[in-house]
Amino acid sequence: MNIQVELFDTSLSLISIPLACYPQFCQGILRLALGTWKAELRKQKERDDELRNGSGSWTGLQNDGFSTPPSPSVSESNAQKRLSLHHVEDNSNVSTPISSLPPSQDIEELCDLLEDFINISFTPIECSVICPTQLVKLLFGDTLSSVGKPLNVQVIKDEYVAIKVDCDGQDTGSSVLTISYPLSSAGIPIFFIATYFSDYVLVPVRERHRVIKTLESQNFIFSDISNSYISISDESSPALKAYGENTTVDSSSEDSKNSLKEKTLELFQTYNVAPLVDASTKLLLTGARAGVLAKGNRESNDVYLSIVRILLSPPNFFSLTIISGSEISFLVDSDTASLFPSHLLLGSPTDFVQPVSFDLRKLPEDSTGIVSGLASIFSDSAQETEMVHIRYLSTALTSVVLVSEDDFENAQKSLERANP
Repeated sequence: MNIQVELFDTSLSLISIPLACYPQFCQGILRLALGTWKAELRKQKERDDELRNGSGSWTGLQNDGFSTPPSPSVSESNAQKRLSLHHVEDNSNVSTPISSLPPSQDIEELCDLLEDFINISFTPIECSVICPTQLVKLLFGDTLSSVGKPLNVQVIKDEYVAIKVDCDGQDTGSSVLTISYPLSSAGIPIFFIATYFSDYVLVPVRERHRVIKTLESQNFIFSDISNSYISISDESSPALKAYGENTTVDSSSEDSKNSLKEKTLELFQTYNVAPLVDASTKLLLTGARAGVLAKGNRESNDVYLSIVRILLSPPNFFSLTIISGSEISFLVDSDTASLFPSHLLLGSPTDFVQPVSFDLRKLPEDSTGIVSGLASIFSDSAQETEMVHIRYLSTALTSVVLVSEDDFENAQKSLERANP
């Protein structure tokens, strides 16, 4: 088993937009997805440089009424933009607020930093946007100020950072539990987003130190070679060879996992949260081929045109994840997938998953353990042949368990056992 964990360095905000008021936010979401905000940022930076009054302040992204956290120095290289966990622990306050960047600061490096992680998702419950906190005012500030509260748009109070999780040699259900279980056991709230290429866990910025300690307690060690944490159960990793150890990660007790599962079920019962099983919807988890997003080529234009069509008339389920401006993943139904040229998409066109959704709008915002609790429901089985292979999509106020089409019947049995 090879588990590699990499922390990103950009503070993210989560916004829940009721579907009825999506049209008011559509323009900002299109700008986010297409990256046109970068041109706006460049123009704003040029204006502010011209108007600089000697105070050393840049006003372009100041956040009137919306929280904007400190940002890391954008002079760092791409490799350095990923948080070295040990470095975070020792230097948690070294970041440079965007409002104090010098005039000479490279705006292109800033743009690179701010496209580290972007997710736009639609469920039957909401439109969810995850984007750099520093872009919230630029893209949505006016709309939030004018109609946000009357239309019940919610900006999650915590700011988050993304953790990339690569798990080789595990079934997909276990991969959800690999990182979510120890973090949930530590009482750390998380969001989990599966993409075609990797899984991503979002953790609160304020909990970064505890995330580090939790990973270290699970026998993860830092590798300077890959600039990430690697489980020392991976005997072939360079970090393992350097330490000369052959140790396995301690497995969590079944009692503890059952406790998280029961806690989640009790929470759902208290707030009347029931699974929404959609047997008629079949989704594909896919991604764009490498190099497709190179600016200016025909394939890039085709992909972006398809994204625009989808965002102008979104289906019940859709998720778009953009990593570092170049890696793009989709969760789409078969009809929506047909909007993309088939040769540009990766994966099997028939490898379907089916959604089981949970509406979390009634739950306290600080609820924890939901991801691992739900994953435990589907990973528990009386017989090995009934194991359910899942992926997972967290949106701002929805949890969506993505069940392999072949396992959907067993998934329904798992839900029945959990809710007799």
